[in-house]
Amino acid sequence: MIWIFERKETESKIIIVQKPYLYYLVFIAYISYFAQSNFVEFGILEAISGFLWLAFFSFMLINLKSIFVTRRELSRHMKSGHVVMSGSRLSIKKPVTYTISK
Repeated sequence: MIWIFERKETESKIIIVQKPYLYYLVFIAYISYFAQSNFVEFGILEAISGFLWLAFFSFMLINLKSIFVTRRELSRHMKSGHVVMSGSRLSIKKPVTYTISK
């Protein structure tokens, strides 16, 4: 749960920080695929694009359980109205932060 979500729990609240690394990886993989499909004479772009997609799928497989567990917890608390969201999805300095009051 370290790579996508960071969870801190105190006596009065739970703080879950969603890190933007997954969004950056997807964005770079799409750009490399676009560049590889438009500039077919460069073989290195094909290798880079393949590596980035492999890294993306490996990253997702490693973090799949933490994604589902965290999303289920957030959904349960959102239904009861105890979640406050702040931040931006693509910001490293101020990422999306979910604050759940107990």
